[in-house]
Amino acid sequence: MPGLLEDYDSLTSATLSFGPKSAAMSSIFTRVVAQINLLFSWRWWWERQHRDAAWLLPCCPSSFIPRNPINNDHLFSTVIYYSSFLHAHEMTRYNSTLCILFDLAYTICGDQSYLTLIDRTVPIDLRNTTHRSPLCLPSDPELSQQTAAGEHLRSIEYALSEEAYIAASGLFLLLGLNLTYKALPVDDPLTGWIRKICRQIGTLSGFKVGVHFKPAERVTKEMQWARFYPKEEGE
Repeated sequence: MPGLLEDYDSLTSATLSFGPKSAAMSSIFTRVVAQINLLFSWRWWWERQHRDAAWLLPCCPSSFIPRNPINNDHLFSTVIYYSSFLHAHEMTRYNSTLCILFDLAYTICGDQSYLTLIDRTVPIDLRNTTHRSPLCLPSDPELSQQTAAGEHLRSIEYALSEEAYIAASGLFLLLGLNLTYKALPVDDPLTGWIRKICRQIGTLSGFKVGVHFKPAERVTKEMQWARFYPKEEGE
């Protein structure tokens, strides 16, 4: 998605402010929707090629999955394993990119109305097939920024496992986690876990960017919304 990450940073910066009819905002939004549709086309292709490449396993006591501070249960009861690291890498990149695009669309719209503009139609050749994978499809009603982030984070344990891990995978994981981190709401309980796992990956792989992971200043959706649509005097 060339240029969109730069636009994302500009869009959420404290110095940028423009009205709802801004041509720049409209152009960015059109590109975001086009990129989501393109990403969904790739996801349907992946489903055709690798529909049995992922499955669920229960979380073990030593799982990387974060725990609920109230009852100490894992936030997810299962993790996602893959038939190869390549498949895991492809899906983590897909989900982290989808998180960013969904977040950018929401930031511009202020709500989820953008979902009505996205093509979630099941391709004709897949309409009579049985979906056995635990991975969400573009047509799934529950697909959202949160489910994409959860799918991404539930794949980290496999990517760090002995059977899948290679030295270069640390950098790939850090890049994807950074994107997912940026897209999550500021108060999401997973953000603290992402910071922790990035430091662990940095130590394991030798990439100092993970060990010294310090995310940029985050803002709430309300703060973003107020920048784009400042109240008129008297409101």
